[in-house]
Amino acid sequence: MTNKKTRSKYTICLPKAEEEIRNRCFAAAREKYGVQIPEPIKERLDIELQAICKNGYASKYLIGSMMAKYVKDRGYPTCTRGTIASSFVAHLCGITEVNPLPPHRYCPKCHHLELAVEERKKALMGYDLDEKECPSCGTEMTSSGCDIEPEVLMGADFSREPFIVLNVPKTVRSELIAHLKDTFGEDCLVRAGVRRIGKDGKVKIGKHPGAFYILPKGVNIEDITALRDCESDDEFQLKITERDYNDLYNDLEKYDVLTLSELDMLYTLEQITGHSCSSIMTNDDSVLDVFRTEGFSFLPRSLNRNGIDLGRMMVSETRPNNFSDLVCISALLHSSGGWVNNGWHLIRDGASLKELFTSRDDVMQHLMWVGVERRTAIRIMDRILMAKGITEEMKEDMRAAGVPEVYIESLDKTQYLFPKSHAMEYMLVYWKLAWYKSHFPEDYTKVMKDAVADLS
Repeated sequence: MTNKKTRSKYTICLPKAEEEIRNRCFAAAREKYGVQIPEPIKERLDIELQAICKNGYASKYLIGSMMAKYVKDRGYPTCTRGTIASSFVAHLCGITEVNPLPPHRYCPKCHHLELAVEERKKALMGYDLDEKECPSCGTEMTSSGCDIEPEVLMGADFSREPFIVLNVPKTVRSELIAHLKDTFGEDCLVRAGVRRIGKDGKVKIGKHPGAFYILPKGVNIEDITALRDCESDDEFQLKITERDYNDLYNDLEKYDVLTLSELDMLYTLEQITGHSCSSIMTNDDSVLDVFRTEGFSFLPRSLNRNGIDLGRMMVSETRPNNFSDLVCISALLHSSGGWVNNGWHLIRDGASLKELFTSRDDVMQHLMWVGVERRTAIRIMDRILMAKGITEEMKEDMRAAGVPEVYIESLDKTQYLFPKSHAMEYMLVYWKLAWYKSHFPEDYTKVMKDAVADLS
């Protein structure tokens, strides 16, 4: 269903949104990469902006940017969920820290750019690159890029609607919602309701954990859905739609603001230690050792499956060597059918972690690297996205391109794969927490205990 939709019926349109998004993105790109934006970077930016403006999504990106900025301006960290971090525009607008460009280094002073071609062939990301001085001016270069194709978010025809899903610390969410009320008007915000038929046949009503709608001025919500009064203990303090949010899919644009306890931990650790999490590098061996020793068990939320510590098991089996390896493991931890009786056996048979289909992005990129036509690779990736499995025709296309049978069988066993951008966002948070655990163990233990207590 999601792939057929291009735009909601009632959409909020900000004044001169297309002009604003273009100006903001080009200004950010020039600040980072120089007045003369290098062609590979400008090409990606042009592709995304053309699709965003053509399909009427500019306002949605600007609202997402406004929400992220409000939280960050108050000193709190944020991260996204889903595929929105696959967008270079979202990166330049400050919605996400993730840079989806291919791995590269750039000089923050003279803007010299180097594409990490050889590292890309090894499936490494910019977050793994060694430190290097700029050959032009001697300044230490900045490494970036996690190599995500634009079609992962936008689809083969670049028309798929983006979903803005922002994770924020619990302590700031109510302030953000109040800010949105002040900006758009309280009558223009409603909370997404949930209606489900239980096993007993009775209708159960509730509210989505973080979804809400922003209505355009002049739209009468009663023409779309009846509303329930807000609940006294609800921090959103918004009326709730009687219709289920899935039924409103084609009518209203949904935004999600969810809480993540790990972000509250990062904020508290920053305050206690005086060390900003934004300065933490992703090539610190002492941080990698935390994962090699403990897997993901040092985090407040359990990532276990059926009582099995899969994170520790995956780390033990794959022996991660860098940040990119951990992103692969993070993606597999949230997959269905990608590891048990699948990737695990391939690893034991001698495959490397980077040879596996660990995220849906891997499907598209790995297939293109061996010669599968781009649109075919996208179709196969989308089948995994929709949990529909691959068809016999797709298997034949892969065989014709020389994809080994063992990998076709592996893909056939996979029911669902995480987007790399989502795994990246989480892994950046996990890595920063591991850094604090490594460098400030006593402070981390105290903050961790408080986080676990809040979750219980």
